[in-house]
Amino acid sequence: MVENTGNIGAGITGGQCDISKFAGIQNEYPLGSGCTHGRWGLWVGAKRGTGSSVGVSTGGPHCNPYVNDEFFPTAEPWDTVWAINKDEIVDIPYWNNYTGISHQDIVTRFSDYFITSPNQVCLPDQEPHTPLYIDVISVTYVWSGLDAVIHRYWIISKQLDLTDLFVSWAGNAHIYQVGKPATNDEFCTYDEENRLGIIEDITQNWDDCINSRAVAFRMFPEDDNESLIWSWDEYDVNNDQFPRTGDNDRYELMTRGIVRDPIQSLKYGHFLYSVGPFQLPKNDTIQFDVVQVHGKNVDDIYNNLENIINVRDNNYKVPAPPPMPPLKVDIGNHQVKLSWRPDAGETDPETYQDEYRLDGEMVPFEGYRVYKSTNSISGPWTILAEYDILGNGIGEELGLQREYLDIGLLNNLTYYYTVTSFSKPDTLLGVPSQESSIFANAKAATPGTSPPDRAGIVAVVPNPYRSDAKYYNLEPPWESSNALTGIWGEENRRVQFINLPNPSTIRIFTLKGSLVTELYHGINGENEHSGGILNWNLTSRSGQAIASGIYLFSIDDKYNNTQVGKFVVIK
Repeated sequence: MVENTGNIGAGITGGQCDISKFAGIQNEYPLGSGCTHGRWGLWVGAKRGTGSSVGVSTGGPHCNPYVNDEFFPTAEPWDTVWAINKDEIVDIPYWNNYTGISHQDIVTRFSDYFITSPNQVCLPDQEPHTPLYIDVISVTYVWSGLDAVIHRYWIISKQLDLTDLFVSWAGNAHIYQVGKPATNDEFCTYDEENRLGIIEDITQNWDDCINSRAVAFRMFPEDDNESLIWSWDEYDVNNDQFPRTGDNDRYELMTRGIVRDPIQSLKYGHFLYSVGPFQLPKNDTIQFDVVQVHGKNVDDIYNNLENIINVRDNNYKVPAPPPMPPLKVDIGNHQVKLSWRPDAGETDPETYQDEYRLDGEMVPFEGYRVYKSTNSISGPWTILAEYDILGNGIGEELGLQREYLDIGLLNNLTYYYTVTSFSKPDTLLGVPSQESSIFANAKAATPGTSPPDRAGIVAVVPNPYRSDAKYYNLEPPWESSNALTGIWGEENRRVQFINLPNPSTIRIFTLKGSLVTELYHGINGENEHSGGILNWNLTSRSGQAIASGIYLFSIDDKYNNTQVGKFVVIK
């Protein structure tokens, strides 16, 4: 989660710990695991002008009452968070013709002079914020298949000559499984040779994430010279986690070098990682990168760090995944057939070329993966099959297929499928195999018998519909939860009209003859893969949930035949 307030993985809290955000997923790894790794953000400290006055502007809320959010964007509508795909060109007012570098670039801008006293709430013995008058442009690079992201910063001084400037990455790397009671069981360390700060979840505890136990950071200043001071502080138990008495103490913390607590008996995972000094005259700019590396353990961290450094050294040119396969779905009686052989004019993943590879493999396609979900079009997904090129010594050596038949399914229940394509790894660049998006061509399919030619055998299921039946607990669920929230609601109720002719019109009435709603069923659109069925969520044409009662329906087919029937709703 990236925000235009200098924060990574946390919301604006006004210096206070927002429990609702603290309990949510902030830096999730691996995808879908529910393992969160805390929150952190940017600090900038410097001397103002020729005098000795020191200022420190802080981002990154840390659940600490003495650290405020002091970065904020302007009120301009364009001063927001921009998500830009690879090679996409966007005109941002402060960056014309911005061209996407990674699979998704996240671009923001913020300043330290929009939140100042008296608007800022200060606690006892806390100094009001005095800005350095700096603008910060932040770009986060995210690549599919890489277990790291790169945060790039450009700092511009707008009013002052800033001397002895230090930049910091400060935060709380609290590693835990969302939904479990969180415990303080993190251990910090600093690798001076590699300038790498590491936070590890070290104990077998009830909040542990078995798939991810570590996160690390590496700073890369553009002006990297021998005079720079590198600082790392883990906050030993005898000191405040963050200084409360003002900018002088914060600046001292940013500049004092390596301070380590080998015991760390409280194991909070709080850290501050800094580098400087830099000289920043008015209207000038300094630039630096922060690499955020994830891994299953510390050894995994070092492997993934090497990969992302190779990417950075390659001027951020990263091999791309193949195009998504052109997935087509055919339904049948208790079965679904998937095919992804390209037709004329469709993109063939097997022929795509990638100029960003270092291994000389210009056509790096390797294979396909077939996934299925019984829950929603957003997953979770189970892999059904993998096919790869036979005889090249890579992967499982299964041979390529462009069709898959899933049999033994329950008719009239909805299943979800997707097929991805993946590439060979680039061993010279150290980039693993790249896979196309699992969501990009996901499709719903409802197996069943072929639709009849005429109306006459249409039925409603379940009949009666009972609100106490908890249809969402079935497997596959008869009623799915909201794909974004995972919560079942009234809008997720459904009955199903089966044995519908294509096309047909369905009208639903109360017993008094009042029209409740009118539905249309055809071979195209949302019902393309649903045969002779149509779902209705028990809401009227005005969007209101219907009450308990007996309802009538009429079905009109293309031959002007009409079938009537009734069903019961019990709430």
